[in-house]
Amino acid sequence: MSEKTQLASNSPQFAYLEYFLQLSLRASSARILSAHALSNPHLTVQFEKRCADILTLDAWIDPALLPPANAEDEVVRRGFVFAPQSAAPGIRVGIGSLKVSHTLSKGSATDAGKQQQQQPPNVRRAILCKVGIGRAYINNLEGAGRDALPDGYDSWYLPLDGDSLLRQSLDPDEPAYYHEYFLTSPTQILPLYIVTYEYDPSLERKLREKPHCDNCETHLADVYCAADAANLCKSCDTQLHSANKVVQRHVRTPIGKGADVFGHCRLHPDKLVEFFCSQCHVPVCVYAQARQCHGGVSDGHGRGRLTDTLLGARKAAIASQLNQLAARAKLLDKHAAQIQAAIDDMYKKACADLAAITLAKQNVLASDECELQRQKDEIERLENF
Repeated sequence: MSEKTQLASNSPQFAYLEYFLQLSLRASSARILSAHALSNPHLTVQFEKRCADILTLDAWIDPALLPPANAEDEVVRRGFVFAPQSAAPGIRVGIGSLKVSHTLSKGSATDAGKQQQQQPPNVRRAILCKVGIGRAYINNLEGAGRDALPDGYDSWYLPLDGDSLLRQSLDPDEPAYYHEYFLTSPTQILPLYIVTYEYDPSLERKLREKPHCDNCETHLADVYCAADAANLCKSCDTQLHSANKVVQRHVRTPIGKGADVFGHCRLHPDKLVEFFCSQCHVPVCVYAQARQCHGGVSDGHGRGRLTDTLLGARKAAIASQLNQLAARAKLLDKHAAQIQAAIDDMYKKACADLAAITLAKQNVLASDECELQRQKDEIERLENF
């Protein structure tokens, strides 16, 4: 029996969901209005049995983009349902950036889509699922819905066009992290949470725009002076910080080059987030980190700075594996070229042998023809003498 439990806004799960949502939307202004935890023991057992030893990842799914026969209420109640050779042979899931529906095609709106259309424009819903990716085999969408997976593979990888909107972010110089897969087994996707959130792309874009100079209020700011708590353009910076030696010592930071800011702590709204608890998966401020009050326990929670969450050892291992794959691909191309050259040589030799055999047989036939023609000519000569 499925259960749907509302989460308290001050719970670690709620904080993690909001943080993960902001990360997926690349928007610190996104806010979760309500969140519910989904529990279905039958689906959980099926998922754990199928995905016990394969790669599993978290993925957001917009209810308005669910495949046919998978309305939001039905997914919450009994999970996903796929039928081969039908309109819903599987589901596309995106890992990374959250794919948000803007408009629904005529005649394809699900109940969830209709519900979402009735809400304010900036209020949306999303389902967080655990998906079993495993080993993915590359294919296009049409082939993924038609072909059978090769042995040893668990899902299809759908390559995206380089200019796809899903690979774009608010910052054009920083491409979005997004990879798309196609799952054909409902036992490889487990709904965990359903959230209602508020997100205004135009507001987020405005927050990321370069501020104007606080002094002249005309030009765009180039630096930020912490001592003056002001954004300044180049000319105002030169003018204001050349008055005496004291103001010349003010430290100015180029706009966009300062330390990363990850928002404010949920437990202490006046404090900026600086740490991430690896046990609770919750971003915390230095006050919550020092007092260890965010998880309800006094010790045992390892914390690291947010900028250190991607460990150097793991990055080095991935880089090494990528280099190995590139080397193997290069070696494969080399072997393919060698085999192609050998095949070409064999083809040329076979063609030469065929030409020689054909010529020899043609000479035999021509010799017999010449002898028969001689005999014919001899008979005609005797008859005409």
